[in-house]
Amino acid sequence: MSAVLNIAEDMHGVNGWFCYHIWHGAVIMGFLFSPRSEAFLQDIDPDLCRVARRALAISRLDFAIISGKRDMAEQRRLVRSGASQTLHSRHLTGHAIDVVPLDPKTGKGRFSRALALEVAAAFYAAGQDCDVPITWGGNVVII
Repeated sequence: MSAVLNIAEDMHGVNGWFCYHIWHGAVIMGFLFSPRSEAFLQDIDPDLCRVARRALAISRLDFAIISGKRDMAEQRRLVRSGASQTLHSRHLTGHAIDVVPLDPKTGKGRFSRALALEVAAAFYAAGQDCDVPITWGGNVVII
């Protein structure tokens, strides 16, 4: 399996740095994760990290990672606030991430069903490319 090689170009789009990616010898254009999204990728499962990077490379829509691996204290806080429904989240093991689509006009995160489906399609395709099964839970991707 090939890893995605990001070659940053001097092109800045509305939502973030646009770049070229080389995947199995083909050059395609895509987005780069922000430093904040990159920080969330640090402690997640390597397969999920690979899928997230591939999804961003092939997505027609930019997106950000807004949550990665969590400790139990954070998970309890999210359950108490109603933001999560379980203390058995895959976030605890680094097998889940939360993503938000970025509005193409404003570059800001927007929870829209249509935008989320666009990102979901990229994750499913990336999962196939990386031979990693993906389950999509709205704005949550788990493996």
